[in-house]
Amino acid sequence: MVTLEGAVPEKTGEVMLAPHSARDLGAGPGDTLAFTGARSATLRVTGIGFVPEASHNTYASGGWVTDGTWDSMFDTFKTHSVLIAVRPGADPAALRGRVAAAYGDRRALIEPVEPPFRLSELRQHRALPIALAAFLALLGVGAVGHALATAVRRRACDLAVLRALGLTRRQARLVVVTQASVLAVAGLAFGVPLGLAAGRAVWRVTADATPLLYVPPLAVGALLLVGPLALLIANLLAAWPGRTAARLPAGLLLRAE
Repeated sequence: MVTLEGAVPEKTGEVMLAPHSARDLGAGPGDTLAFTGARSATLRVTGIGFVPEASHNTYASGGWVTDGTWDSMFDTFKTHSVLIAVRPGADPAALRGRVAAAYGDRRALIEPVEPPFRLSELRQHRALPIALAAFLALLGVGAVGHALATAVRRRACDLAVLRALGLTRRQARLVVVTQASVLAVAGLAFGVPLGLAAGRAVWRVTADATPLLYVPPLAVGALLLVGPLALLIANLLAAWPGRTAARLPAGLLLRAE
């Protein structure tokens, strides 16, 4: 069972509703609802959660009840399914024989539980966020490179004055490297927290709308790499503008000025 809110039913007179059923009924944990089967009963909603998919319901519609609740409302059932947890690598043929022997019915259908259809749809679109992230990263690299090259070109006269006052070529390169590092650090300071907050908010909306169990995403490896990688790329982008700043013809620029 996957519980989204509240808890699973533990005694007679309780029910856990699937998300779509709870939404259609306008019910939540703690509410009481009247249900009709072979006999009517008033059940208290203990939680919201997913249920096994069957021919008449999806994983997000229906509900869970205890054996006592079912027996108090119904005299029979249409289908009877049993969920079995299997160790990885188990032999399907041997499992089928053991299950058939345990239940005394060799005609029982044994098949693996497939993931929900909505989950399969999301997995098909897994490449889209990665492609978007790659595009935005490329856009950021281009913006930083353009900003550095433009700054050297526009501030050529200022650099020429500093060179005349004693600024060395190495120091001229460091000016550009410092600007690149400041841009990278500023981007990280704002981008990482805002990205985490926006990513979690969008994923929560997606999980609630699908619906799925919301688990806060946390890419530890990416968070550890993004800082050093951003600084490295920024400093690599500063190499050519720094070379240009170090080789500015200070005399010609000042004379033209």
